Amino acid sequence: MAPSATALLWVLALSTTAWACSGASSNEGGSSPAHAGTAGSGLGGQGNAGAAGGSGAGVSGSGVSGSGVSGSGVSAGTSGASAGAAGTSAGAAGTSGAAGSNSGCHTVAECPPSTYTAIETLESCIAPGGVAPADQPGGCLMISWCGQCVCPPSPAQPAGTGESCTKSADCPSGGAQVAAPGAASVCSANVCKQCASNTDCPAAIPACVTLNGQYGAFAQCLECGLDADCPLASPHCVSHACVKCATDADCAVGVCTSGACAPACSAQNPCTAPFTACSAAQRCDAIPCSDSSTCPANGTCTSGYCARKTCSTDAECSGYCVNLQCYDSLGYCHAQHFYP
Repeated sequence: MAPSATALLWVLALSTTAWACSGASSNEGGSSPAHAGTAGSGLGGQGNAGAAGGSGAGVSGSGVSGSGVSGSGVSAGTSGASAGAAGTSAGAAGTSGAAGSNSGCHTVAECPPSTYTAIETLESCIAPGGVAPADQPGGCLMISWCGQCVCPPSPAQPAGTGESCTKSADCPSGGAQVAAPGAASVCSANVCKQCASNTDCPAAIPACVTLNGQYGAFAQCLECGLDADCPLASPHCVSHACVKCATDADCAVGVCTSGACAPACSAQNPCTAPFTACSAAQRCDAIPCSDSSTCPANGTCTSGYCARKTCSTDAECSGYCVNLQCYDSLGYCHAQHFYP
């Protein structure tokens, strides 16, 4: 009887072990798909978030809890993740719509209010061909050397300017080692200066001019300080240089550009400004007229010259009435910002 009892005990033990292993394997096989299914459901939720973003409709993928070793939970979870990602992309696309286009304006009353609420803005309707005003920087915290908030670079002083002296030998000499604009080698009123009068300046820069800089006034030799310092060939003093013209009025032909007279137009380079034509003096002057019929569209004859016609409605124009003047097209709205 003893061998039979032992055999029964071994059979029972083996059966229990096999059942436990089988059950564990089943639990492990069911657990992983269930977790995968949960992950699928979570990622699928991104699809719902995408739908909230706008026109993209996100689809929520729900993970399926698998039993045994089935991978259906993983498949469903993956599907949910893909659908969620698609929903997120579509949602993002839904939030970015095409910006509304400006159809034009007759007056500023037709322009929408600015969306900037934290800063001061000035709305305007810019006429065709007009230039919109630039945004303005914040208030001036401190006046700079030139008396304005923003100044050009301060002119450089000659070396030694303002040093105390009793004779010119006490001041620095203008040797080759001294950089432009040279040295203050003249002692005048116990202070070193580059010059006290024109006689202290060389022929190339014969005018002793007082300049204002960041650290006060100082004397410097320059080409000119006044028109009287310039020769007849270049009779105008502009920015301390002698040039042929200072304004267009100084030119018999053409216009004044960088101190020289040059044609503003020609047969090959016609005028582009409205109601102007290239004159015999090669300038873009107003078109002469005898009556309005000789002027271009939207023009009228005023004091013998063509000018833009005034209006109150589109019906008075060959196009549109913008800011009480006639144009071929509508204006455009602009908001100028004034930063604090």
